Amino acid sequence: MHRVFQGAQDKGAVLAAFLREEAIAAAEIAYLGDDVVDLPAMRLAGLAAAVGDAVPEVIEAADWVASAPGGRGAVRELVEFVLASQGRWRQALARYLG
Repeated sequence: MHRVFQGAQDKGAVLAAFLREEAIAAAEIAYLGDDVVDLPAMRLAGLAAAVGDAVPEVIEAADWVASAPGGRGAVRELVEFVLASQGRWRQALARYLG
């Protein structure tokens, strides 16, 4: 990560600005949310994801839902899912398995 945004009131607007500044297509990103304030950003993302204990509205809007709750492995689960979907999980894992 090279940029962090904290205290954003409009996460969709912040994400849209980030995408413009970094010249990234929205379809290329995943966004992991847990509460209704995340919905605008989730609608922009190519992959809208939710932590396992997200509010019902976020789970309903998500393309993918972690089995783990927020702060308990949901991010790791999402990273594994994305890498596996790209066919890169085994390669990432190999460096640790030897």
